[in-house]
Amino acid sequence: MEIILALIIFIVSCFLLTYASKMLVDALAKIALFLKVREFIVATFLMAFGTAMPNLVVGIVSAFKGMPELSLGDVMGGNIFDITMAIGLAVLFSVDGIPAHSRTVQKTTLITIGFALLPLLLMSDGLLSRGDGTLLMVLYLVYVFWFFSDPSRITRPYDKHEHCPNVKVFVKNFFLCILGILLLIVGGYGIVESATVFATFFGLPLAIIGVFVVGISNCLPETFFCIQAGRNKQEWMVLGNIMGGVIFAASFLLGLVAFIHPIQIANITFSVIARAFLILACLFFLVFVRTDKQLTKKEAGVLIAIYILFLVTEILMRNLAF
Repeated sequence: MEIILALIIFIVSCFLLTYASKMLVDALAKIALFLKVREFIVATFLMAFGTAMPNLVVGIVSAFKGMPELSLGDVMGGNIFDITMAIGLAVLFSVDGIPAHSRTVQKTTLITIGFALLPLLLMSDGLLSRGDGTLLMVLYLVYVFWFFSDPSRITRPYDKHEHCPNVKVFVKNFFLCILGILLLIVGGYGIVESATVFATFFGLPLAIIGVFVVGISNCLPETFFCIQAGRNKQEWMVLGNIMGGVIFAASFLLGLVAFIHPIQIANITFSVIARAFLILACLFFLVFVRTDKQLTKKEAGVLIAIYILFLVTEILMRNLAF
């Protein structure tokens, strides 16, 4: 009976993710059109912050309960997944790859890599302290100030065929955006919970279940959003959502958790593996974006292969540990 219920939840969750991601892409495009801002901006801040809310809640709760390491693992595993698997799938489902020729995208790519790797540098002494957390939060606010200090990064003129939506359309799509984010989160958790039941039912090792849940659970909403945006030729939204999410999680979110409760690095094995693959993912992502200023389908395959290798390594190391 449990397996049947899990199957129903899985099917419904897949529908929710597909429907909500399409709703979000359309709604964000109209919001950007109304505000006369680039889709990249809306995805970088509004969409990225919305999909990061579950991670933020998990981080704050775990910090107050004295288990901030949960948030650290969530952020590091999530950033690896976003930079490799989420981007890779979006490129594969796109028509001609994801262009990255914009100066804003190029600069933000460097900033993204810097923010993703900064926590690794700060925790080199085995501790992410309150001082480190404060520094991460301040740097995020500096980044936001820098981004909005130049109007050319934000605004865009209307094309001849475009017409500004009225206020009623804007309000409607704003609430559709909120609804879409909530549906994405619900669908993502439904997928993970049902997949856990499937794994248990078929007798898969606990290590596989653990890696699957930790590595993918909170990344499904932005992944489905990016796939839909890639299919709809909204390439700016793909990179904006991923890079905005990585920057927010690695700086303000992780900084807030460390400020509430300093993070002691206890699991050396996970730390070394996750750090190594995060560095590897960042290097490949940086090279792919800056060469030819486009992400191709071949490069997407390499990024996906990196995550699969990370997954296999994690499973093998956990099995050896036991």
